[in-house]
Amino acid sequence: MSKLKTFIRTKLTAVFLAVCIIALPIAAPIASVNAAQKPDAFMVFFIQTVLPLLMQIQTLCAAINGGTQSTLPRMGISAGHGGNTGAYANGVWEDVKTLEVALAVNKEFNARGYTTLMNRTDNAKCDKETKLALYKAWNPDILLEFHYNIGTGKSEGLEVWYDSGNANGKRLAELLADKLSAVVGLKNRGAKGDDNSPLGGFYVCGSFPLGVLVECAFLDNPNDVKKLDSTAAREKFVKATVDAVAEFSAGK
Repeated sequence: MSKLKTFIRTKLTAVFLAVCIIALPIAAPIASVNAAQKPDAFMVFFIQTVLPLLMQIQTLCAAINGGTQSTLPRMGISAGHGGNTGAYANGVWEDVKTLEVALAVNKEFNARGYTTLMNRTDNAKCDKETKLALYKAWNPDILLEFHYNIGTGKSEGLEVWYDSGNANGKRLAELLADKLSAVVGLKNRGAKGDDNSPLGGFYVCGSFPLGVLVECAFLDNPNDVKKLDSTAAREKFVKATVDAVAEFSAGK
């Protein structure tokens, strides 16, 4: 029976790859037509066609494997901004720092067996519409987005934003704020409902069943940034992130 399961899984994988290979020539003309007006045409194709197909194959493989599926939440790991956007201070763009954090956090989740999806893995710009379409198609159980704050140059600390009407979001945000600030010595500015934001609600928090936005530190405060820049501090930060999600998922 195990040989049969392996055979079927192999066939399904082959089918998926074949579909992708066939689809690429179809998508190429779409991406090339009016490229200046539609620079993200291939991304749209991937989100609307390839990603749902991949999810279906994952479900089939799990069913073939005895119907067992991971009990770990599916994680969206989003690096804020991209393409040299966001806050800028002391010669550094915010999106460079958020990518460093998100990549490290994603790696730790993967090492512990979580299924994850990042919105970007390089410094390419990822606009709001693309990000929303990507994560709505993939449907993560939890979405974490990382940002850096900016203030007066003297403001300090870490804060975590959640959708004000979401009790689970508040609990996860509180766990993250407490754990992350403690392990790297950042001031804990707390968990904050996004209806208190001067910018209004954050779409990352309000557009999904459970999304929170982590403001890691103040980019214009060198002492704040320094607390996350060392390898040792980053390792503590990413482990604490996964620990907080694990504790939240366990209902502790």
